[in-house]
Amino acid sequence: NTGATINFTGGGLAISTTGGAGFSATGGGTVNVTGSGNTITSGSGTALNIANTTIGASGLTFQSISSNGGANGIVLNSTGSGGLTVSGTGANDSGGTILNKTSDAISLIQTGPVSLSWMRIEDNLGNGIFGTTVNGLSLTNVRVIDNADNDAIDEAGIRLLNLLGTSTWSSIEVADSLEDNAQVLNSGSNTLTQLTINNSVFRDNSTVSPGNNGLIIQADGSANMTVDIVSSDFLRNRANGVQVVNNGTGTVDVEVGGAGSEFTDNNIGVNIAHNGPSPGRLLFDVTPGTFNSTLASPINLNLGGVSNAGSLMEGNAINNNIDNNDSLTGPGIRVIGNGGGTMTLLLQGNNIIEVANRGIEIIARDGSNTINPTLFGNTINLASTSAADAVHIAAGATSTDTTSICADINGDDLVANENFLQSAGLNGIRVRQRFASTTFGLEDYGGGATDTSAVQTFLANRNNGGDTYVADFAGAGFGTTANCPSPTP
Repeated sequence: NTGATINFTGGGLAISTTGGAGFSATGGGTVNVTGSGNTITSGSGTALNIANTTIGASGLTFQSISSNGGANGIVLNSTGSGGLTVSGTGANDSGGTILNKTSDAISLIQTGPVSLSWMRIEDNLGNGIFGTTVNGLSLTNVRVIDNADNDAIDEAGIRLLNLLGTSTWSSIEVADSLEDNAQVLNSGSNTLTQLTINNSVFRDNSTVSPGNNGLIIQADGSANMTVDIVSSDFLRNRANGVQVVNNGTGTVDVEVGGAGSEFTDNNIGVNIAHNGPSPGRLLFDVTPGTFNSTLASPINLNLGGVSNAGSLMEGNAINNNIDNNDSLTGPGIRVIGNGGGTMTLLLQGNNIIEVANRGIEIIARDGSNTINPTLFGNTINLASTSAADAVHIAAGATSTDTTSICADINGDDLVANENFLQSAGLNGIRVRQRFASTTFGLEDYGGGATDTSAVQTFLANRNNGGDTYVADFAGAGFGTTANCPSPTP
């Protein structure tokens, strides 16, 4: 009945089928399920199916929902503002299991809030959890294992298009997905007010193509997203442990790190990129984390795109421990500017060892972008015979670049690799003003613009590492400024 409200109260609702639907409401009206101990076990049928029917203000509350085989396990489609809660009892799988589905195990469309606890979602051919326009998805002690079989439609362990409102994912595990373990992709003018991920693990997607990211956060259009990824591990993901991308004109604010955060055997540990036009902004903090045995750069920060003049990327990478197992592929921390826009960043207190490349690489290139780096108190110890400069900062990569650097380099410790660098003919810190149309400013430098000896002495006086300093120029040389821009606290 389109106008009816149906309430299941008092708890103890126990639904069991072998192949039919468990609980289905598809004819309109409003439905509520309250009380404790409500359960659904549906065999190969859809355990819970609410479509074009309003979930009432009291919501749907179940202790467990389970289904094995068939198309879907849980379907919520156009259910209004009422919510679904699956509580479990505090033990693994006590919230139910959704297994061996031929389509999405859990499908959430224009619904929410949804809260799932102590569930296992495993061995499904579609997405483990799929959602579009979900107003809040909270996951607690949920395991999403070995899902998805079609990379052509970007299936994932968790795939969310336009996650809205506030969500918390706590103590979850997402693993063995075909392509990405988890995706949160917002577009249009949709706003993710806050997603907090803590004490969770994203691991072991496919080791060959199409294996991709542990977690991707991406904004398009004018979408805004705020995401905190705290004390979580990203292990053995084929591409990036965490990838954050702003392609639009909105604001993305992301924090990655916290006590115990580990990034091991990913190609790139944390990859953050701002490709959007003005007035797009990307704000980031990567602190602290432990990065082990990545193949390429453990931390990658990219400002890119030919049309992003006026856009802003701003943030910090602080107190990270980077051990790259002497990988030849990438620097310990890589900062690249492409196209237009401005990146302002602080690299502080990072400990970088076993990098068979540059320790920190910062290059403003391929356009008219500006990078304002502050380096303070980093320790870089390179001992591989394949290592390059401990710190390398360059304004320009081609003769048509009009890029700019304003750098504050102070208190960095290169003593541990001083003798090695000198014997190998490498550099502790190398600064380069490469072409006539590029500019390079140094905070508090007082020497001549083209006096490379003065620049080298200036760097040596502000950092530890003997005489392993190099400056070269191909234009106006090195300017001076009282204060280079620094990230806003």
